[in-house]
Amino acid sequence: MLHNSLRYILAVSQAGSIRVAASMLNVAQSAISRQILNVEADLGVSLFERHARGVSLTPAGEVFLRFARDTRGLSERVRSEIDALSGFRRGMVRIWAIDSVSQDVLPRAIISFRVDNPDIRFEVTVASTEEVVAAVQDVRADIGIAFQPQLPATVRASLRLRFAVHALMSADHPLAKADSLSLTEALEYPIALTPAGSGSRILIEATALAAGVVLMPKFESNSIQMLSNFAQNTSGITFLSRLCAASGLKSRQLAAVRLRDRLMSVARIEMLLLRDRTLPAAAAQFHEHMARALRLASKQ
Repeated sequence: MLHNSLRYILAVSQAGSIRVAASMLNVAQSAISRQILNVEADLGVSLFERHARGVSLTPAGEVFLRFARDTRGLSERVRSEIDALSGFRRGMVRIWAIDSVSQDVLPRAIISFRVDNPDIRFEVTVASTEEVVAAVQDVRADIGIAFQPQLPATVRASLRLRFAVHALMSADHPLAKADSLSLTEALEYPIALTPAGSGSRILIEATALAAGVVLMPKFESNSIQMLSNFAQNTSGITFLSRLCAASGLKSRQLAAVRLRDRLMSVARIEMLLLRDRTLPAAAAQFHEHMARALRLASKQ
């Protein structure tokens, strides 16, 4: 339903390059360029500035991009409502989520949802919290799942749940049987951390500052799997929510020990929606399903 010119402009604005957008859409660069030139001619303004490294939106292009995103959202809603009237259970659900959620709870929720809704398709992008927020704001995502996000006025949290940060270590680690630990006690062992600027890293750095200790990680990664592997296969410790290590905890290869430091207990995961947007029926149904899955996971 979305006119090619709008699809092409959305893709080019996202990619920052006509060549990359053409590859994404599997169309000729000339077709995209022609559509953009036609729209620019109709409007009497340039939508993109061309430069050596690609293209960037002009102020007029920013205005047109908002229109294109609104039109895409409306098109998806119309299609979804028509499908509902026809008794069809189909549609696309676009989810942007942090890595920790993608490890276990999100794929399990999708699998269980598709049992009764086999014709609904999913597009899942694993990204940082900042990227998740931007995707919801830009209507690239129907649903976002983020860790302690800073939200613009256009994005709202539909669900907030507390997932305390734990010390994760191998099941045979000397501290694995402890009821609780302080960060200072955990730092007696090699540590692995998420990158600087990430939500859990900010909490840990604030806790270390309050305790007067210095963080000297032996390993840093934005991959939850790699951090879990570090903890599982070395004498080291990483700091994540239990949600991140569900499979390792179930198999008893990992242990999660509560951290007594106050800041470690206030971490939260949020589901995000674009404010004032009505989700397509498929996305709205999955939103409720995912919210139930997260609530259940928060109690485990």
